[in-house]
Amino acid sequence: IVLNINPKSKFFMNYKLIELDSKTNQILFIPNTYAHGFFVKSKFVNLLYKVDKKRSVKHEKVINYLDETINIKWPKNFKPILNKKDINAELNFNDVIK
Repeated sequence: IVLNINPKSKFFMNYKLIELDSKTNQILFIPNTYAHGFFVKSKFVNLLYKVDKKRSVKHEKVINYLDETINIKWPKNFKPILNKKDINAELNFNDVIK
């Protein structure tokens, strides 16, 4: 999922669910004005990031995937297994864009 978090954009708060697979070898560029997340439908995945800056954990923000402001329409039968960071995600969309 990619989510526009740029308040000056006409696409602000718009999101898109994008499916990538190993058969087509697609890649996805996500600008720094977007938040992103992913879920895996297989047992294993190789996920590679190419970034423009060194990771800064203190600047990382995690939006709750069930945030009502965004109201993401997850696929049917979506039952995520969350990591600790996502389980503890208390921020809603409005907190993140401040």
